[in-house]
Amino acid sequence: MRLSISLSDPWELGERREWRPILGELVEKPRDTHLLIRLDEPISQNDANWRYVLVSDRHEGAYVRGVENGQSIACSGIGITDQDAETGNSLNAANKWRGGGLTFIGSVSALPDN
Repeated sequence: MRLSISLSDPWELGERREWRPILGELVEKPRDTHLLIRLDEPISQNDANWRYVLVSDRHEGAYVRGVENGQSIACSGIGITDQDAETGNSLNAANKWRGGGLTFIGSVSALPDN
């Protein structure tokens, strides 16, 4: 499933990207609490290039898996290292993450099939 993330914060990242959406591919089956996304283009932030992001819902009851039904879901996201994403360790990486990487707030939605 192809996904699009529209940024709302941090402002600096949005400005640097000229507010273009972040596009990517869902890596694993959607879960209620998170989506692991492989980005089409890495995002450079804090001296690193992030190819994977883990997004989670921002509002109670608005599960991110709602993107499967065409919903746009308010989300927060963090960058995940290639190693953590490719070894299936993305949730553990998210739980131990403490700043210094890529974080954002926005909304995530599915792109229409072509």
